[in-house]
Amino acid sequence: MRARVLRSLREPELSVQGAETGTAAAGRFAAGLSRHPERPLIVVSHGTVLSVWLAVKLGVEAAELWSSLRLPEAILLAPRGALIGRIA
Repeated sequence: MRARVLRSLREPELSVQGAETGTAAAGRFAAGLSRHPERPLIVVSHGTVLSVWLAVKLGVEAAELWSSLRLPEAILLAPRGALIGRIA
């Protein structure tokens, strides 16, 4: 299971067993956020979708971010998307 998740994070255009691609999921996630421009905003997500979206936003590797997540964890972003901190 872990190997499949890491592969899908490293290859976000890959559809694992017919599932939504990471790129598509991150796009859907971003579209949902854009419908709620007010701040502060609290969002709850699966770690895989969040990792792919944040990888693009922060310029980090999605697989490394996902591997570092502590559950539960809050990731705090500035209004323009810069990482403020992580709270576990």
